[in-house]
Amino acid sequence: MSPSPSSRRPQRRAATARPGLYDESLVDAELRAYLGNDKSRRIRRLRRLSADERQKETETEALIALSLGFPIDELLPAERPLLPGPLAAVPNDYIVVRNHILASWRADPRVPLPRARVQETVTASYDHLVSAAHGFLAREGHINFGVSAAFPASPPPDAPQRPAASVLVVGAGLAGLAAARQLLRFGLRVLVLEGRSRPGGRVFTASLGEGKVAVELGGSVITGIHANPLGVLARQLGIPLHKVRNSCPLYHPDGRTVASKLDRGIDLVFNMLLEHATSLRESLKEAAEGISLGKE
Repeated sequence: MSPSPSSRRPQRRAATARPGLYDESLVDAELRAYLGNDKSRRIRRLRRLSADERQKETETEALIALSLGFPIDELLPAERPLLPGPLAAVPNDYIVVRNHILASWRADPRVPLPRARVQETVTASYDHLVSAAHGFLAREGHINFGVSAAFPASPPPDAPQRPAASVLVVGAGLAGLAAARQLLRFGLRVLVLEGRSRPGGRVFTASLGEGKVAVELGGSVITGIHANPLGVLARQLGIPLHKVRNSCPLYHPDGRTVASKLDRGIDLVFNMLLEHATSLRESLKEAAEGISLGKE
């Protein structure tokens, strides 16, 4: 394979210039610009990048990998067996390729990222690193996951042909429904069992006031969108996310903001209830493990 105009990606990046710990609030803007399917970024791939542009892109891809839980300048323990001794000792080229694959996938998670597409942007001399990194990231579920309709709906062509098996999925929460969906795509027969009278698990939207108001009684907040796979699912499904503000006021049914004094009082009561619940749990010790908050 001949290198593309924007290839020759692996370079020594200035890892010491980046922090070792990831702070999402400090890099939101930079990641949002990179992950926003910016047309200018795609156009730049069609021309030769300058050394400064390539270095900047490599550093941004390293930052994205860091936000997804990968060390800034070393291998994960599970990655070390992928490389022979000399390469594992100095894994810079592999890390740059791995970060490039992660960033490329996150740029548009609505479509699969095949290895061949990665090889179009990396010179052929690094094909072995692309194969190792892409295989690892795909096996471990770091790329090509989620609910995108563009993903293959059946096993790979080289998979052994067997009669369709039956799979029982216990629980119709988010994880159970996602697992059932993927298994159906693999051509398996799936039965989902749910103890409640509704699907959704901890995600539950209640309708109040004759349908005039919707209140979330379960999971409605994603803590971090970069390392959280739910952020990917939201992008694939086109679900808009709204940043939780530092100020989170209470409202009356008619939309008026609750007075600050009353708001502080309710906040105080809420925190006291949390402290009492914590004390009760500590006093019950092991017995508390079998008690659900949903039980009266």
